[in-house]
Amino acid sequence: MKTDYITTTDWDEDLLDLLEEKESLSRLQHWAVRIQIVYTEKAKKKNGKPVIAEIERVPDLYREIALLDYVISIHKPNLTGLNHEQVRIAIFEQLLKIKIEETSDGTDVSDYALRGYDYEGFKEIIDEYGADWAEPWSRQMTLDDMEDANE
Repeated sequence: MKTDYITTTDWDEDLLDLLEEKESLSRLQHWAVRIQIVYTEKAKKKNGKPVIAEIERVPDLYREIALLDYVISIHKPNLTGLNHEQVRIAIFEQLLKIKIEETSDGTDVSDYALRGYDYEGFKEIIDEYGADWAEPWSRQMTLDDMEDANE
């Protein structure tokens, strides 16, 4: 059976680092939100621009079976010209979309959701990395580059 999605551990260290480094993501660690990163061979565009990564909330029916709350898909064909740090920023951007709704007494999660952008992106990303952080660089990122960066 052919699948367009492949589970990867290439970004696990970056994911953990982002969750620990970024104050805006602290609630994800507090509530032990379960996130998996996958690759897809599907190229995708939105408003004429390549989509580097996107996040989906795992439906309630499958959350406990899959032991996941969210899946971030990285569109491999759209990595052309990007470096490791740019893909890491794209992952950070997707993590910022996670919205956790707590119970009224704050002792549990009542729902997991996704939120939209502040502007054309998130203000936090623009303030830290600039509005053009996703502009292609002069070379294509390869899996070898990612492995080198993860060493």
